[in-house]
Formats: sequence, structure tokens, C-alpha cells
Amino acid sequence: MGLIKTSLLNAIAVIVKILTALGLNKVLAIYVGPSGYALIGQFQQALVIVSALAGQAIQNGVTKYTAEYGVDQAAQNRLWSTAFVFGLGVALLCGVVLVLFSRQLSLQLLGSDEFQSVFFWLAAALPLLAINCLGLAVLNGRKEVVNYVSLNIALSILGAAIASLLAVWKGLYGALVALAISQAVVGLLTIVVLLKKPWFQLKFQLASFDVSELRKLLGFGLMALVGALVAPAVQIAIRNFLIETQGASPVGQWHAVTRISDVYLMFITTTLSVYLLPRVSETQSWSVLKREIIKVYQLALPAAFLMAMAIYLLRFQITPILFDSSFAGMEVYYPLQLLADFLKIGSWVLGFVMLGKAMVKWYVLAELLFGLSFLILGFWLGADHGIEGVLLAQALNSALFWFYCWLVIVKDLPSKMVM
Repeated sequence: MGLIKTSLLNAIAVIVKILTALGLNKVLAIYVGPSGYALIGQFQQALVIVSALAGQAIQNGVTKYTAEYGVDQAAQNRLWSTAFVFGLGVALLCGVVLVLFSRQLSLQLLGSDEFQSVFFWLAAALPLLAINCLGLAVLNGRKEVVNYVSLNIALSILGAAIASLLAVWKGLYGALVALAISQAVVGLLTIVVLLKKPWFQLKFQLASFDVSELRKLLGFGLMALVGALVAPAVQIAIRNFLIETQGASPVGQWHAVTRISDVYLMFITTTLSVYLLPRVSETQSWSVLKREIIKVYQLALPAAFLMAMAIYLLRFQITPILFDSSFAGMEVYYPLQLLADFLKIGSWVLGFVMLGKAMVKWYVLAELLFGLSFLILGFWLGADHGIEGVLLAQALNSALFWFYCWLVIVKDLPSKMVM
């Protein structure tokens, strides 16, 4: 499926995500407030780490090699079986760790042990979360875009519905539980969709474990895991620093702005995931790959710029509609956040190329290097300029990462591909 058709289908999913996110933002603004938003941000960063360990770390690898194996059904079965056995095993292990250290995690991340049982819910949800991650990766690699988009729509609707109901019922605690379990609920739907596919037979998916396939997946797993560990850990450290120096309420307002960014950037990031990653994986010609990169940039950068400008111009209308009066003043964070978003999209396009070509060494180095640089810049500029200083650090870091990706790809890939 071409870039335009894939983008249109993804646009449907993203519109649903936006509508559900808008409603959810309003509910959370009323029932948890800015301080609660700050804790939700902390928990979401922890959830990124746990999700990576429980399947998301190898998700891109499953997509890449599913696409690369093409019509070789036997190779795909070996890949999928290895991925599901490994993912479920790690999910169960992570669940045990979450239960054992639930009190410490609650105190460290959420500032109180009253949220300890949230980690019990997350532990119980992890196996289905792993199945959902890997099942979506299989559908993406098989270019089953309609099913892939439909399941993402289901995730948006069910996730928002569960979070709204639990937030109204149990406040912040309910919202945290909803974040922990929503992907698991959709995991049940993903299983149903996969079992209806003639090329996916359950008897093959848990029947074998291929070490050679695992090695391939672990290369991707290392790339994703380093990113999933470094970036959230840096975010948690910076948020804790800002909460201590600026207070929880301003940090909650900043998190509200990042939620708006997450929503509108989904128009672009989902297209990169669904179209660019499989396309890069199957492309062996450097000239073809260059054309694909240029084509994606021609769509992604203007789209990011126009959406960012629209949000900036409407920022004083957006805040009261999506949130409430307790979030007044967050408009000051929009300009630098939107600049950082634009630079982030530019770097992400090339980041997906590095993922698709399994450039493990360069990708891992980038995650470590730019995680450290953001930490240093964030503390340095944040100490003098607060949250706006951290946003400036984020923009500078994204620009440096973009340049790094371009330099590595131009120097490394042409010699390894057909011209």
C-alpha cells in the first residue's frame, strides 16, 4: 500500500485518537488536576520501560523480518513463534518483579505507597500487553493495514472509555489503573483478529523457539530497549527535578502540553511506523531508499509545520476547551514545545531508517549519547529557566540528533546497499 493511502487510513485512526484524547483530557483535567497530571506523566514513562521489556522492544524487529521474509511462510512461523515465546516469558518475569517491588516503585515514582496496587494490575496485564504488541507487529509486517488501523482505533476508544470511567469513579488511582490495563484489553481483540487469518495458525506460534531468529530480534530489542530505558529514565529524572524546584502544578501543565503534542504528532508517527519501517526493511537499493526518505520528508515536515502553527495560533482557545481553569498559564510552554516537535519529526524519519536497516551500533550509541546530552542540557537550562529551559534543551537535543542520524546514514548505508 502506498504512502498516500497508508497516510489516509492512518488519518482515520489518528482522528479517532484525537477525539478520544480530547474527551479524556477534559475528564482528567477535572478529576485529577495539574498535580495529578504530573504523576500520570511519571507513570507513563515507567510504563514505556515495562512495555519495552514485555514485547515492544522486539516489535520493530518482528515487523521488519515479517516484511523481509515475504511469502516464506515457514520462516515467518519460526519468527513469530520465537517472538511470542520470548515476549510472554519476559512479560511473566517482569510481572513478578513488579509485584515484589510494587511498594518501592509506588514511593519512588508516585510519591506514596497508596498506589502500590496499580503495579499489581500492570503485572497481571503484561502477558496480554505483550501479545498485543507482537500481534500488531505481525499485522504491520504483513501489510494488513486495515486490521492494524482498526485495532489501533479500538485501543483509542477502549482506552479512553476505561480511563474516563475509572477516573470518574476512583480519581487519580483509577486513571493509573486504566493506563496499566488498556492495552491488555485490546490484546484480546488482537488475538481474535490473528486467529481469523489463514496464514496465522496457533499450533505454530508457541511450538518452537529458534535461536537464530532470537538473535536477529535481540538486535532490534537492544535498540528499542536502550531507547525505552534511557529516554524515560531521563524524563523521570528531569520531571522529579522540576517538581522539586518548580512544583507539581507547573509540571502537570507542561505534561498537558506534551499530551497535545503526542496527539497531533500521531498523524505522522503512525505513518512512519506503518509505511516507512516495512518499506525501508524490504528496500535494498540506496537510490530507492533516498527517494523514499525524500518522499516522506515532503509529506511529514510540511504537515508537522502546519499542525504546529495551527495549535500555536489557537493555543488560548485550546487550553480552556481541553482542560480547565487550573491549567491557565500553560500557553507559555507552547512555542518551544512545538519547535521541539518539528525537530523531533525530522530526526525520527531518519531514526526509522536506522531501525529498518538494523544499524544497531549507531542507534544504541545515539540513544545513550543524546539521552545523556538531554539530561545535561535539561538540568543546566532548567536550573536557570525552569520548564522553558528544559523545552529549549529538548529542541537543541532533537536538532543534534537529526544531524547525527543524517551523518551516520550518508556515511554508512550507501556502501552496504545496491546503488
